Amino acid sequence: AGRTARRPDLLGSLLAVAAVASLALGAVQGPVWGWADPRVAGAFAAAALLVSLVVWRCARHPAPVLELDLFRSRSFSAGNLGALLLGTSFFGLVLGNSLYLTQVWDYSVLSAGLAIAPGPLASAAAAIAAARFTDRIDPRRFLLPGALISAGAAAWLALQVTPERDFLGTWLPGQLAMGVGVGLGFATIVGACLRDLPPAQLGVGSGMSATTRQLGAVFGVALLVAILGPTPGAAAYDAGWWAMGGLALLAAVPVAALPRR
Repeated sequence: AGRTARRPDLLGSLLAVAAVASLALGAVQGPVWGWADPRVAGAFAAAALLVSLVVWRCARHPAPVLELDLFRSRSFSAGNLGALLLGTSFFGLVLGNSLYLTQVWDYSVLSAGLAIAPGPLASAAAAIAAARFTDRIDPRRFLLPGALISAGAAAWLALQVTPERDFLGTWLPGQLAMGVGVGLGFATIVGACLRDLPPAQLGVGSGMSATTRQLGAVFGVALLVAILGPTPGAAAYDAGWWAMGGLALLAAVPVAALPRR
């Protein structure tokens, strides 16, 4: 009986997957079916219902898919909200950048990959530099600049990048800034989420934080696809960059709410 009680909640996991899938379906198909289409409204309604069921299930199951008690920690709840917003912004930007290069600038897939590469390289350098100090410095000193730099990078792309190719003058600065912002943010957000949890809950908390970032990937892709629509032009990409920049800026709010170390 004890072993059975501790089995992971398979039904809760399926409900959570269905909730995310329903939300992504509504966002992605909204521009295709039309936002007033009953199927879109049904997808969003199903997502809301499923989320409610997941929360209800987690509050009652002995081994829930989400440990709701962890959210009583201010650092865990604020950090995960910041991670969700940053993840949504980052993955939306990555997809938008790739599509812009191939669809507007007519880059090949290989050329587009090389054009995006400076961003991850800058991100890795910034993450390595920030990780050296995360145990000694308040993580907000990295998280807040990271969120603001990411928002600034998205604004730069929206304002400066045009259908006329200009890799060195407009594209490269935006990619480098985006990489630095993401590196500063993602390198420290996990530590900020987990720093006030007891040792026995670090494993569960780490897994939940990783899930939050992956949800950000789903939401970022779905939101960008919804903004771009079926036949996006340059103006649609500008709107996508502004939206992702706004999410990165919004992430600064829960980051600022993190307790001082």
